[in-house]
Amino acid sequence: MKFKLIKLIIVCLVTLAVLSPVLAVFSVVWERHMDLLEIQDLAWGLNNLSAAHPKHEVANFSQGTVEKLPDASLIKQLLVKSEKYTIAHLVQWFFLFVPIGIGVIILMYDRYLIYRTAVFRQQVEMLERLWHQSIEQ
Repeated sequence: MKFKLIKLIIVCLVTLAVLSPVLAVFSVVWERHMDLLEIQDLAWGLNNLSAAHPKHEVANFSQGTVEKLPDASLIKQLLVKSEKYTIAHLVQWFFLFVPIGIGVIILMYDRYLIYRTAVFRQQVEMLERLWHQSIEQ
């Protein structure tokens, strides 16, 4: 049983070592893609906002000031879209750290079993010594 567990841990670690560069490149590409989509959605929202209310100036970026925005529901939609991207980032990190976490948990559990076995052996040895001492007396 223990030998099979060690084999499983070794296979998981080797697989993780082989796949970690792929995961790193994928995370960089995915982050750039999410940033691009976020910029496109925000630009689309600002264009829709300015098209819906042409009499109001939405933003004056040259002076760095922003006027009052007339429709709060569109702003809420933009905020919801930006929250979706933060959830995507959390899911990305979740899929990156779950295999590592599983490997660490298995390794820690194996170390815990070794520790418990050592404590049990010490207790058995102590009880055997006490038993031999009680027989000799």
